[in-house]
Amino acid sequence: MTRPISRTTLTHTRSQAVASRMSAPTPDLAALFAQAEGKVSDASITQVLCDRLDLSAPYTWASASMLVATNPCWDTSQLDADVAEAAYVHADLPSLPPHPYSLAARVYHKMLCTHQSQSILYSGVTDAGKTHSMERVTEHLLTLSASHTQHESHIADHIRCAQHILHAFGHAKTALNEQASRHATYWELHFSQKGRLRGAKVLAFGLDKHRISDVAPNERSFAIFYQLLAGASPKERSEWGLDEVSLGSAVPTRDDARMFERTRRAFLVLGIKEKHIQGIFRVLSAILHLKDVAFDDHVQITSPDALSRAADVLQVSVSDLQQSLVMDTQYIKSERITRMLDMHGANQQRNTLVQNLYAVLFAFVVEILNQKLVPREPAPRHIVQLDPPGFLLRGTLPKGEHRAAHFDDLAKNYMADLIRHLSVRSILDADGEVGQQAQDGIAVPESRVPSDCMSLLRGGPVPLHDTDIPPTEGILGNYERASQAVLDGSRGIDDDAALFRDLDVSHSSHRAFLATCQDETYAYEIQHALGTCAYSIVAHQRSELDLMPTQQLQTLRASRSPFVARLWAGPGLAIESRLSEQQVLLRAQVLSSPLRRPTRLGQRLPSPEPHISGVLQQLDSTVITLLRTMWQAETCWHVLCLRSMDLVKLSVFDKRRVATQVHALGISRILRAKQHSYIRVPLDEFQERFGSVDRMVEMHEWTSPDDYALGTSYVYLAYNVWFSLDGYVGPIHAENAPAPTVDILPVQSDMSMSQAPLLTHEPVDSKTDELDIPNETMGWDSGPLLLNRNVPFQPTEVEEIPVTPMRKWWVYLTWGLTWWMPDSVLNHVLGKKRPDVRMAWREKVTICLLIFFLCAVILFYIIGIGRLLCPDFNNAWNEGQLSEHDSGKSFFVAVAGDVYDLSKFYKLDHSDIPSQPVTSDVMMELAGKDLTSYFPVPLHAGCPGLVTDPSLELSQHQNLTAEIPQAIHKSGAAQTYDKTKLKNENWYFHTFLPRMKPYRKGYYVYDRKSIRSESSWRKWAIVHHRIYDLSNYVYSQERHPADDKYSFLPNDLVDLFDAQAGEDISSDFDALMDSLPSNRRHQTQQCLDNAFHVGQTDFRQEPKCVVQNYLLLSFSVLIFCSIFAKFLSALQLAHRPTPEQQERFVICHVPCYTEGEESLRKTIESLAVQEYDDKRQLLFIVCDGMIVGSGNEQPTPRIVLDILGVDPQVDPEPLPFKSIANGSKQLNYGKIYSGLFHHEGHSVPFIVVVKVGRPSERSRPGNRGKRDTQILLMRFLNRVHFDAPMFPLELELYHHMKYVIGVDPTLYEFVLMVDADTSIAPDGMNRLVAASVDDPRTIAVCGETLMDNEGTTVWTMIQVYEYYISHNLAKAFESLFGSVTCLPGCFSMYRLRSADKGRPLFISDRILDDYSENHIDTLHKMNLFALGEDRYLTTLLLKHFPLYRTKFRNDAQAHTAAPESFSVLLSQRRRWINSTVHNLVELVRMKGLCGFCLFSMRFIVFIDLIGTIILPATAVYMVYLIVTVATGSSPLPIVAIAMIGAVYGLQAIIFLLKRQWQYIGWMIIYLIAFPIYAFLLPIYSFWHMDDFSWGNTRVVVGEKGNKKVVAGTDDEPYDDSMIPRKTVTEYQHELYAHDADPTSAPNETLLYEAMQPSKSALSHSLTPMVESTDMDDYFQHTNLLEGKGKRQSNRQSTASWMPMSSFGHDSYASHPSMMLGGMPMYPTPSMMPPPPMYGMPSFMPSFSDVHASMLSGSGAGGIWGGSSSDHHSATSLPIDYTEDPTNEQIRSQIRSYLAAQPSLIQVTKRHVRDAVAASMPNADLSTKKALMNRMIDELLSGRSYT
Repeated sequence: MTRPISRTTLTHTRSQAVASRMSAPTPDLAALFAQAEGKVSDASITQVLCDRLDLSAPYTWASASMLVATNPCWDTSQLDADVAEAAYVHADLPSLPPHPYSLAARVYHKMLCTHQSQSILYSGVTDAGKTHSMERVTEHLLTLSASHTQHESHIADHIRCAQHILHAFGHAKTALNEQASRHATYWELHFSQKGRLRGAKVLAFGLDKHRISDVAPNERSFAIFYQLLAGASPKERSEWGLDEVSLGSAVPTRDDARMFERTRRAFLVLGIKEKHIQGIFRVLSAILHLKDVAFDDHVQITSPDALSRAADVLQVSVSDLQQSLVMDTQYIKSERITRMLDMHGANQQRNTLVQNLYAVLFAFVVEILNQKLVPREPAPRHIVQLDPPGFLLRGTLPKGEHRAAHFDDLAKNYMADLIRHLSVRSILDADGEVGQQAQDGIAVPESRVPSDCMSLLRGGPVPLHDTDIPPTEGILGNYERASQAVLDGSRGIDDDAALFRDLDVSHSSHRAFLATCQDETYAYEIQHALGTCAYSIVAHQRSELDLMPTQQLQTLRASRSPFVARLWAGPGLAIESRLSEQQVLLRAQVLSSPLRRPTRLGQRLPSPEPHISGVLQQLDSTVITLLRTMWQAETCWHVLCLRSMDLVKLSVFDKRRVATQVHALGISRILRAKQHSYIRVPLDEFQERFGSVDRMVEMHEWTSPDDYALGTSYVYLAYNVWFSLDGYVGPIHAENAPAPTVDILPVQSDMSMSQAPLLTHEPVDSKTDELDIPNETMGWDSGPLLLNRNVPFQPTEVEEIPVTPMRKWWVYLTWGLTWWMPDSVLNHVLGKKRPDVRMAWREKVTICLLIFFLCAVILFYIIGIGRLLCPDFNNAWNEGQLSEHDSGKSFFVAVAGDVYDLSKFYKLDHSDIPSQPVTSDVMMELAGKDLTSYFPVPLHAGCPGLVTDPSLELSQHQNLTAEIPQAIHKSGAAQTYDKTKLKNENWYFHTFLPRMKPYRKGYYVYDRKSIRSESSWRKWAIVHHRIYDLSNYVYSQERHPADDKYSFLPNDLVDLFDAQAGEDISSDFDALMDSLPSNRRHQTQQCLDNAFHVGQTDFRQEPKCVVQNYLLLSFSVLIFCSIFAKFLSALQLAHRPTPEQQERFVICHVPCYTEGEESLRKTIESLAVQEYDDKRQLLFIVCDGMIVGSGNEQPTPRIVLDILGVDPQVDPEPLPFKSIANGSKQLNYGKIYSGLFHHEGHSVPFIVVVKVGRPSERSRPGNRGKRDTQILLMRFLNRVHFDAPMFPLELELYHHMKYVIGVDPTLYEFVLMVDADTSIAPDGMNRLVAASVDDPRTIAVCGETLMDNEGTTVWTMIQVYEYYISHNLAKAFESLFGSVTCLPGCFSMYRLRSADKGRPLFISDRILDDYSENHIDTLHKMNLFALGEDRYLTTLLLKHFPLYRTKFRNDAQAHTAAPESFSVLLSQRRRWINSTVHNLVELVRMKGLCGFCLFSMRFIVFIDLIGTIILPATAVYMVYLIVTVATGSSPLPIVAIAMIGAVYGLQAIIFLLKRQWQYIGWMIIYLIAFPIYAFLLPIYSFWHMDDFSWGNTRVVVGEKGNKKVVAGTDDEPYDDSMIPRKTVTEYQHELYAHDADPTSAPNETLLYEAMQPSKSALSHSLTPMVESTDMDDYFQHTNLLEGKGKRQSNRQSTASWMPMSSFGHDSYASHPSMMLGGMPMYPTPSMMPPPPMYGMPSFMPSFSDVHASMLSGSGAGGIWGGSSSDHHSATSLPIDYTEDPTNEQIRSQIRSYLAAQPSLIQVTKRHVRDAVAASMPNADLSTKKALMNRMIDELLSGRSYT
């Protein structure tokens, strides 16, 4: 029924109502109907709303927190202005008229009073004004919270701009609304603690993509398209071809042009870059062009211009774009299927492209809005609002006709129904608001949730406050299964008939579902709560999956436009891919869910990672998550929007339509349940503020229930009462107290992808975080430091070394766990005299205790917790398990619910009836069975009081009849034999049960599924986990219906068993038994227990018994998946081809310590015979000290030099350098040897550095460790790179490399680290270099290390398998992700500089600073630097260069010698295990490793760390497993055995596939030795973690706060000033200063004159300064300790001892490609590093010039022959007879001359001019002196001449 309203009446009514509606408090609907004694109906509510609308009041309070908004379809601006003026935060809010502004004021006021977040939910049909109402609320909230500062105003303006942009991109004109939102919106406003605006966030989802390609008549697509066409500038229109675009009948207007300018301005106000704005508009233009692409019947494009314009705008290939439209590629069951499309399919493909283009662009726009709106710091208060899509009515199915409703309509209606359903339940449910009041003791009217079709749509109910989202059933389940079938390939994506059949079969019986099929047109109708809607099934499966063709995605990603390419690389996509040689996209989908997560308002809610799933599934999980987030707010406010007017006559109030909406939204039921609008206040808080409730009631004259209601935990106040107390009510600290301290929840990433923000922490105040340790423990106090001569280590200095908070906490923990051990015991008993050694012992004990605790926890969890939770788990058997014990060794039977082990009984002849002897054969037939039917209980004895006839027996049901009659043990009157114990009526209780008691094992159980399945014929039921079977009783009654003696049990009880057979009847059973007299009840229970009990339910299936197994299984599966992934990575079956010969310069670094001659010779010779250019490798051997190794007769350096052929008479001067050590040991001396090593036709240059130590060193002179050996080379190359000052040894090293070897150090690109006991395969180096060259992002690569001595001893045999699997499994897996965590020092290659710009990598300052750490004073550092330096070096590479990769190549192989004795193996593994633990701790803390969460290298590293620590627990558990299984105390652990078998079986598969048969045997040997690896070695290693040689030059006596007190006994103090340093440039200036040409003009300066230091500078560059003559080196004539110069000997050139053949024809002729003239050889142009970075001249010739200069040089320099004394002699430049050369010709000659010079230090401009003039004899160049000088300057400065 409708009632017309005239416009005159409306106008008059509105004018009269303005004053009245603002004057007095307006009662809400709940109060009105409370006065009417609860008589409320949908019709009465509709009438009230109609009457209010007549009075120009479209808004009505349904309760204090619920507003009903009736869309009047007329302008309400006057009303808005009136309320906006009155609705401020300090106004009398209860008296304000109902309005969105009033609601906003209430919400904001409630947030301020309670200091808690609020939420607002909007519900209603489409065109009901939800978005309008939300915008009004948002605008007023901005007004209330952003009026104090200009910054707040800017934030508010940004939010308004974002709203406008969302309108442009997400709103469209419909038949009823000019600006209808076509997506769901979730807005968050973020406030400070005081309620000031701090930012916002918006989540948009459920976009109506199909509106782009399918617009109904008289409607429009998204507004932005019309704005673009109307407002684009002429340049933009021309560039994007917009003049060629048409949108059909919808024509852009001037309003669209004005709105476009506002949109553009909104972007600019938000700070969006212009290039991004242009990119957005460019994509919009491309969409318009793509919409114009059409096809004919032959799938030929009829509009090629539109296609080319679209391709041009997107900057993609036209052919690729065309192919992506007419072809479709799918991956089904790992097979790639490409098919040509017909015209219909091509149109679908085009529509899919434009829809996905716009969807991704829309997601991008929303994301950039959030980047501008979301505050940097998390805000403590929030007001969140959800504006869902409205319900869309498409009408019913008339006969013979089908009204098409798009899939998007189904999605919108489902979201609307789901939100309506859950919002009503959140109020009326038992877990909702009304239910909580009832639980608190408040009388509420009985209410129920109105019926709807959610059971049809989704299936089971959705928990309101759970964290998990239940799986979908119903229609959504059908769509999900259909999608999965399409993905599996079992169903076609367009097979809508199959979907129709599924729906019809599943839901044809549902009252709200109707399906019809006519002329192969499929449709179904759903009776929604808001109306009936019909849906035609057209491409529903395609729309549900919403897959994007992968070819389209690849085409767009290949766009030349950075904006388009990045747009399709963003997080808005879910992609399934397969990794092979290149990434293969299997499927792609544009997500329908929002990119960001909602801000947490309470507990963390799960947010699944993006993956390909159905659209309905995504929307379902999104809506549920958002609603649950909103319910975590302090109050969830509701705005119920109603569409009031008739669709045709907008001035007519449609009562029927409004009543339908009122009913569907549950307003009448809510009003009945909430007759009083209460605000809930905790009772204890109320009493603490105001005292007793009674006193307040009496004081304020409150009446119940109108003003208040008192519950057990809360006080419920009417809103006006609460508002009158709002100055008091709220948190306890609200009045006269400082602002509350806000616990901001940990920040949760609101990005669904891995874009979590990083948290920063405030620095810890050292003054408040000092260690509270007694002074005597620390060894010093806070007072003055007094030296005590009786103390062994005096504090000599106090260092201000920063101590990290983690270190402080670790010290706290260490002392907390080792307080029981006093220092006196450690000092006098254990002999640990030094404080730092005692601290290390405490740290070791702490680590061991933690490891023991972790192992104990693991073992307890695996072994013990299951026994605690389920103690009888192993004492229960079901039918199947019982049947397994049917042998003579295991003879189990069950009787009356108990299991007995009769293995020791069944052979006895226990029968006393001669005619029925017991035989083993008869007994074996009974083994493993339930024998309850063989031992019938005499009813007279079993049911005393109920059965009076001693002869009464129950008939056996045919399925329960005993199969062996002679085995039946009838007793009492039923026994026919007189001379037997069975004749005794109590034989069963007095003889049988006592005799069987010793054999009892446990319980006989049934699972509930089998109980239910057998209930069809068996009358049994469950009572408190016990199972009673009345089948024989009921069967006997049926056979003797007239005999009452068979009815001795209560009939109600029998009926209960009969009616609920197979079910749990405990509650009904208890109620029935309670109704019986006590005597009768006792007799009945006794009878059931004695005669009818058959077993128990299988308690092992209860959660407490299975939770441990499932968790263990999940952990096991997780570990197995990790191992399986490693297995897959090891399947590198393809043979790697031999790479081509590489031409990169490589340094082969070989550290030597105490190795023997055989090992050293093997290593050096293997490097010499590499299949690599001899001239491009350098053997760099460092002998770490003058030490004679065990079994050697000579020191190691002498052995090395003898192998290389160095004359023993050659003895270079030792030169000083700084080592990595403590105290005076930082000063070290070294000698340098260089030359050529000849072996098997190879001549390889080498440099040997021998560290000889200070003259005063007696023990291991010069030895500083392997790390110092590595730092020596790294630091040298670093200083060469930066032209930094060098130590004397490094300068000499530079001289040997550049002028003796003949290769500039800057040309070396890689360093190959090789141990002195390792031999490299001939192609090993070349393969590592090739691997690095192929991938410029590779910073380091290692090869496979095999064993040389496999079968030497037992101890080497057990290591073979481990060596192989650690490389081919662990390292191969890590290499896939470019994160090999341990590069073995025995065979690894490192990249020195980046391949693109020559930036230092391996030799960078960051690596050097961390790796050269000199203060090794903690246990952690000692394990990192002293035991696992190679592994820690890898850790540093991953830490400082996370974007580079560390890799493993199994085709590059090396061989090494493994420990052959147990003592050496023990020592080696102690170092390896302890260093592994400490390095893994460092890696776990590292954030730069690839991947995220469980799919990251960080997680793999964590698994490796835990696996290393719990190795002892693994061994103990294996022993426990073996013992328990062997003794039979536990069943065979099938899962554990399967996991172990799978782990080692996969490894065996690797061996078989790689044809490494022998490793299967090695694996067996390793498994035999497993206890050694898993228990003995880890235990020994952990306990000896502090077993170091602690130096005494720097002893940490104690630490407190940020101070460390250091003491020592170093009698030779060290200072950095003791070692002089110079740059290479300064060194060369001094070295060649006396060789300057004395005949040169006095005003002719050197080319690098500006680089020469002044005389005064030179005099102070080295201290002290002495005179030097001839070619003597200054550093060889200086005693650094005495402080004055002392001549020691003349300098000897290392070339003097070289064999003469080095200078002859063979030496040079065999290397024709070497550089001539003493110049180092240049590599290819791509290898050339930037010269200014290396301290070289800033001129770098082109490769062709260098090559020409090499060919034209005369004489060879360096070790390759010739003399290089004249460095600037006239070179043989090409003769040019031109009389008038051009400037370019002159420049070319100058460049050639400069390129030919070995050094430009002594070259003057005159030399250059003379050489060029000699090469141009016919030209007069005297007039071009200035020009040539300018050319020289420009070439040297690197500028191009013009």
